[in-house]
Amino acid sequence: MKPSLFLKIPVMLALVLSSVKTSFSQEELNAIPVALPFLTLTTNARYGAAGEIATVSSSAYPEAGLIQNPALLSKNALNIGGNISFMPWLSYLSPYDHSFRNLFKNPYLAENAVFGAINRKNALGYRFVYFHHGTTIQQDQYGNYAGETEAYEYFHQLTYSHTFTDHLSAGAGIKYIRNNLGYFYYNNSFLSYATATFAVDLGIHYETSYTINDILCLHISAGAAINNFGPKPGYEPPMPEKQFLPANLAAGLMISPEWKLSEKVSLHARIAYQAEKLLVPTPPLLYIDDTGDTIREGRNTDVSVFTALYSSWYDAP
Repeated sequence: MKPSLFLKIPVMLALVLSSVKTSFSQEELNAIPVALPFLTLTTNARYGAAGEIATVSSSAYPEAGLIQNPALLSKNALNIGGNISFMPWLSYLSPYDHSFRNLFKNPYLAENAVFGAINRKNALGYRFVYFHHGTTIQQDQYGNYAGETEAYEYFHQLTYSHTFTDHLSAGAGIKYIRNNLGYFYYNNSFLSYATATFAVDLGIHYETSYTINDILCLHISAGAAINNFGPKPGYEPPMPEKQFLPANLAAGLMISPEWKLSEKVSLHARIAYQAEKLLVPTPPLLYIDDTGDTIREGRNTDVSVFTALYSSWYDAP
């Protein structure tokens, strides 16, 4: 007997909720500064093509559990896989030509990941991301050439996921993060512009199915995750004060109707929606005079990362 052939035509309608609040004081944008923003970057083409939705995903793409929602790694399935990718990054800004010889001198983003199921209830994943900024030219206080350094950032990520029931799974991940942006000249000496820290990811996922009639079945999945939650990294004095990591809360919903056109042919569609909230305090609007800075609108951002989890919802001026 010939194996059944299923024709699956995925249709992804990605609707992304982006909330950007801007405030102006003396015609200046009140942007939200974060440390190590490269944590939000990925070379995964499917993730970008799906509107950067990764808190929910079909069972065909368990690697989404390494990007946003760790709970997606284990979904009552025995999966194993991995990927290696390399992406030139703003290479047109580099002083070097685009020949293969200078490929690794120009900025680039490299990523590799591997994941596998221990059994149907447990899965592990590992991801490594390396962001190379290119060659940085150092100068002393007089603007004279003082050498070159290779600026880079990277993190190692280990993720674990567990399936509790046929419908519910949860996961957690931890990242070791390090960056080295070279050196800066201060007080007749060069100081290192490098730091190391860690962050955690937490996620939960729920899925179920409903049979509408003999030919239509409706699959529904919902997920939520907190990414990049960790202590504020700092550099050696006199560098600026510590900044928050780009901690982020994301919640998504996916509805996947399935039409069985025949015993061998089925049609799938996927409609996904995701909302995100940056869990970082918004800088206040300041009134500056001879006595110093006074908060005119907003709140003081000198709070702990735990306080920022809830204060970031109402502190914007």
